[in-house]
Formats: sequence, C-alpha cells, structure tokens
Amino acid sequence: MTTSTTHTLHQRIEDACVPVHLASDDQTSHPAGHEGNRAYRGGPDAVRIVSGRFEGLLLVERHRRVCAAVGDLMKQAAHAPSMGTLTPDDGSVR
Repeated sequence: MTTSTTHTLHQRIEDACVPVHLASDDQTSHPAGHEGNRAYRGGPDAVRIVSGRFEGLLLVERHRRVCAAVGDLMKQAAHAPSMGTLTPDDGSVR
C-alpha cells in the first residue's frame, strides 16, 4: 500500500463524511505473479467508515457519497476498496 494514496483517500473521506471512525486495511497478500499483484498500484483493499452523515441514507447512497469524494483515486488504483459504511447508531459499530 502506498502511504500517500491511503493518506489522500482518508483526507477526502474525512472532508466529505466527517467520520467518527475511519479505518483501512491493506489485504494485498497476492502471491508473486498473481494478476492482482502485478496490477496493484496502492491504496487500501477495505475501508470502514462510521459517520453521522450516513443517517437516513440507503447503503448505495452511502457508497455513492464516498465514491464521489474519492472517485479519481479509484482510476489510479487497480481496484476499488470494499466499503463498510455505518452510522454511529448501527449496532455493529465497535
């Protein structure tokens, strides 16, 4: 994972979503020679965002909000990260 890509991603999510919790995970453990390994250009594989700004939004609307904030970064990466978008009242928040 490149630190600058992750830092930029976090900053954009913080600006757009004002999260109370933001975490990312780099799971790029592809073996050498695997297509994902050759194409990977940095950034996290998964992000977890807990934000009050997601209140009342459908899951797809939450993801669209995040994608709007970080969209051009996804063009630089080989893949888009999986997203966990929760509100502070969601029971699964830890």
